[in-house]
Amino acid sequence: MSPFLIFGAVLERPLNTFTIRTAVRALAMGVLSIIVVCAVAQAAGQPSDIHLDAGAAHEESATAVDLASPEQSHAPAKASNSSDTHAALEAPPAGATEGRREEEIPDLLPEPVNPLKKIAFFREAGRGAWQSGDRARAEESFAAALSVNAEASAKRDLMLEMADLYEGAHETLKAIAILEKFHQTNPADTAVPGVLLRLGVFYRDSGAISAAIARFFLVLNSTLRLAPDQFESYRKLSMKARLEIAETYSLQGDHTEARKYYSRLEVLDLDEPDRQRVLFRGAQLQFSLEKWFDAERKLAGFVELYPSSPNAPEARYLRAKALEKLERRDEAVKEVLALLQTQDNAGAPIGQGLAYWKRRTGNELANQFYEQGDITGALSIYQALARASDDPAWRWPAVYQIGLCFERLNLPVRAVEAYRLIVSPENASGAEKRFPESLAAVQSMAKWRLEHLDWVDDFEERLKVLSVDSPAES
Repeated sequence: MSPFLIFGAVLERPLNTFTIRTAVRALAMGVLSIIVVCAVAQAAGQPSDIHLDAGAAHEESATAVDLASPEQSHAPAKASNSSDTHAALEAPPAGATEGRREEEIPDLLPEPVNPLKKIAFFREAGRGAWQSGDRARAEESFAAALSVNAEASAKRDLMLEMADLYEGAHETLKAIAILEKFHQTNPADTAVPGVLLRLGVFYRDSGAISAAIARFFLVLNSTLRLAPDQFESYRKLSMKARLEIAETYSLQGDHTEARKYYSRLEVLDLDEPDRQRVLFRGAQLQFSLEKWFDAERKLAGFVELYPSSPNAPEARYLRAKALEKLERRDEAVKEVLALLQTQDNAGAPIGQGLAYWKRRTGNELANQFYEQGDITGALSIYQALARASDDPAWRWPAVYQIGLCFERLNLPVRAVEAYRLIVSPENASGAEKRFPESLAAVQSMAKWRLEHLDWVDDFEERLKVLSVDSPAES
């Protein structure tokens, strides 16, 4: 029955008392107010159900906000006052996300459902965290990407990228773990030979020599199983594996096995940097095996082909030592002098270790010649050493040895000149000029040699006086 009919029927009945009329009038006004509210709500497009329980209204508005889409959750609120209050408590204030760090933005995005997109999502999050320096969070993201239920091929690029990141951070053990997992899950991948080569180098640098050699041989086996159209692209990779095998045997101390591999590599078509490395290491191994003739020949050939190589100074040093062992001392002195006369250009590759090999070669050969009685040969090298640098730490020890050589050659005047160069007034130490203890010791020894020579000279003069015949008596 319509509320309007009920309202009219109540008003038509006779009323006996004032109290009853007042109550009925109040009831009628309440019903009329409800009808008006319902009509207004329907006109505004809102639900017509009216809840007198404020708690229930709050719960329903909260449920509506929770189920709303992201777009709806940021739209202007049109619900009741209780839903407005709930939205104000739950939604972040305007501009609250603008101050967040860039690497936190992926956390605000929904996680994809597609496995490939999920891997890309976690990979991007891990990369951003790594670049920002948050290694722990980056590894968590990478682990989440690797744990996605997808084909192993879908994770290959991620694993290779992780290995590169760990290698750049010098975390070799983690790089090894990732590359081993790659080899295990992608055995037929075209990147496997390169992965095995990297594993071999990592194992060798970690001290696991046997594991390194095993991985290098796996590189050779994997390249043999390639299709004919892929062979040329992996030919150089195979040669690099052989080179690393030879290098590893050499580091292990197995010079005979290493020389065998280097000899095989010399006849192959190598890149120029690899050829330099093979020729030098082969000659170096001949020296280590005390094959003096073969070592001298190979070292001479290397210096002739690559005079500006970073290994050229060491090659000259080894050749001079081999020539000395072969008792070809004149040639050894010439080789040392050629090294000492080499221009020290810091910008060139040869300049990086040239000074070290100059000093080592000159001192070792000159000292050896001096002890063996070849004073002339030693003097030539010491003089070349003294001319090679103006640095007192370099020059004074050489000049002191020059003085000793002149003494051995019975040329005391020349020896005095050498010692006085060291103790001259401009080289005297004072409050403004203090030399290291090693140079102070050289000066002390030079002073002592000068005093000794002065005493010898004075003693010889006195001997001359005593040896003169006394005049005849008249």
